[in-house]
Amino acid sequence: MVKEIDLMQLSHAYERNYQLYLEHIKGKKGVVNPGKIKADIEKAKNLLDTIKDIAETKTLKDRVDYMIAKIHNQNIPALWYIWSD
Repeated sequence: MVKEIDLMQLSHAYERNYQLYLEHIKGKKGVVNPGKIKADIEKAKNLLDTIKDIAETKTLKDRVDYMIAKIHNQNIPALWYIWSD
């Protein structure tokens, strides 16, 4: 079963993970590749747009269907799902 999740919490979690990722790159390589960072920032913007779109859908079923389609089409990390028994 998929629980409905707070989309604001999800966006904050994604942002924290993204910042940790940037710190990891800096620590590992010493210098960050600006082209890679630009691409990652674009991915982050697209993800936040997706979160906004999902938040505007009417029902949980619509949200889940939309998330599945977005993940499939854009290869978005599957942090969208919170499963419970």
